[in-house]
Amino acid sequence: MKAEASYSEIIFVVGIVLVSAIIIFQLRTIFASQAELAKEGSVASFATDLESFIDKSMSTTGDTVFVYRPMIKKYKLTVSDNVISIFDKATKKSIYFPISAKAEMTDVTIQDEETITIEKTGSKISLK
Repeated sequence: MKAEASYSEIIFVVGIVLVSAIIIFQLRTIFASQAELAKEGSVASFATDLESFIDKSMSTTGDTVFVYRPMIKKYKLTVSDNVISIFDKATKKSIYFPISAKAEMTDVTIQDEETITIEKTGSKISLK
């Protein structure tokens, strides 16, 4: 009788360990995919924030200067022909967006800077 009880307890414990291992494996996968989505969201957030600052500077009369601190630390931002491209070096994700034809953007490439200065002088907008 005692041997049968201890065998069923062993089987019960082994079952709990297996179920726990499966649950942990599944949760790890979910957390990894959520982290990847968050990284992708940070590139989109960077683009949205930058576009917002550029729109503000265009709509303001006179000369303006805005300073933006991107959440992404390793990036490459390129302005060419009024199109801004942002490449996140960590996730290897890129995002592109055009700037209004009303804006006269100066072509530039910025990499891994802690701050980005959006400066409007007259009708020209430059990023530094």
